[in-house]
Amino acid sequence: MLEFFQSFDAMDWLTVGLLLFAAAQVWIQYRSERQRRIERDRDRDEATDRAFQYIWAEHFRLDTLADHLDRRDLIEMALLGVLKPQDVLPPDGGKLVEFMSSLSREAGWLGGVANGLRHEIERSIGILVSSVNGFAQSAPQEFDPARKVQYLRQNYGADVEPWETAVRKGVRELANLLWDAAKHNPRAALPRELSFSDELSSEFARAAVKGLAKRAAGAPTKSGDASSS
Repeated sequence: MLEFFQSFDAMDWLTVGLLLFAAAQVWIQYRSERQRRIERDRDRDEATDRAFQYIWAEHFRLDTLADHLDRRDLIEMALLGVLKPQDVLPPDGGKLVEFMSSLSREAGWLGGVANGLRHEIERSIGILVSSVNGFAQSAPQEFDPARKVQYLRQNYGADVEPWETAVRKGVRELANLLWDAAKHNPRAALPRELSFSDELSSEFARAAVKGLAKRAAGAPTKSGDASSS
């Protein structure tokens, strides 16, 4: 082996040096590209996780709100001016659809459905509020808000009931739709370990953690599991 290397002249050593230099460059380029690919994958996964968490948060908010609307008198809420589309619907419909589309093609298609349902809920709330306020004009002026609500329920309850049903069902369906979209991404099935303190002081927080655990376990959830305390 020593004699073999001793037989090399200057040009041979130059050739060997060039080959080693080329191999080193190829290795460096491969390693750099591999690192960039890892970083791109990490960035993509982080973006997907942010989209997933945003959609999850809106799902949880709407699911909780749907439980609240099931318990409340919507005529009373409309009369008092506390039933507003901007308080019910996701604040940024474009952002919601964008995040849903980033999860998968299927989730993006469901995002289009969610956007249509969002407009239907807004329309139903508008008709309900407008109808209640219009019917309230016929109530005796001396009635306080509680008696006005009773008057409206007795005399116009049947007229506004379809819109009450539409609002309640629409909010519930939108909540379910968001979760259906969130599940259409492989990373939705990844275990996400969240170390919450066992001494949470908020009953709402404890209920939310319980609901999150059920979702993570894939257990079927009934309406209100994550929001009732």
